[in-house]
Amino acid sequence: MQTEIKEISSVEYELTLHVPAEELQPELDRLLRQIRARVQLKGFRPGKAPLSLVKKLYGDEVALELAERKIREALEQAVLEPGTYKVIGRPRVLRLDYKPDADLHAVLRFGVRPEFELKPLDQETIPRLVHQVTDEEVEEAIKRLQKEEAELVDLPADTPLGAEDYAVVDLQRLDEATGTPIIGEKEEGVSFFLDDPRLREELRQALLGKKAGETVRSICHTATKKPASGPHAPLRGARAGDQAA
Repeated sequence: MQTEIKEISSVEYELTLHVPAEELQPELDRLLRQIRARVQLKGFRPGKAPLSLVKKLYGDEVALELAERKIREALEQAVLEPGTYKVIGRPRVLRLDYKPDADLHAVLRFGVRPEFELKPLDQETIPRLVHQVTDEEVEEAIKRLQKEEAELVDLPADTPLGAEDYAVVDLQRLDEATGTPIIGEKEEGVSFFLDDPRLREELRQALLGKKAGETVRSICHTATKKPASGPHAPLRGARAGDQAA
């Protein structure tokens, strides 16, 4: 067996393998005899068929098995066992030429762990972003926390929805042509603040001033083909439910 290793790049190498036919022949014959002992060929007793017939029928299959075995041996002996290469990943066979009674030629490529050296970092300067917090940002954060942690209080049923109120609504999509409800396109108990910047403006305007139990219709335009869901998506109808401040 002859092997040669060629560097393709700092992280990739090629292993070329050549095994002459006379070196492969004893092992090829042994594998063919093993198959002859197992198979039943018409006109012959088990294990008595001519080896030439077995080779004609199963030679290519046996040759592939033998070639794969030799490739593994070459990789072990030339690459892995010496420990010179820190192989990573799975080697790839780029070329394989072998038929029974012929020489074996194969080329496979394997990757190796890259070698690099970290330079000292004690003299390196790393910039750091320093954010100066303004009074406006502090005030905004306080208001946000107050809103998030505030206790919601139910308002009288006849109180109209205000711009900062919290609403609980049922959303029902309507057919654009007929105005009838679309089955399976209803969401119940959807809640949100009316001043949520993510809320569709059409829905916000439709709900402002409405009271609990009232039904409003909002036409929201969208470029998407399939309608999304939720109060931030395009909806055709909404019924105002409970409200709180």
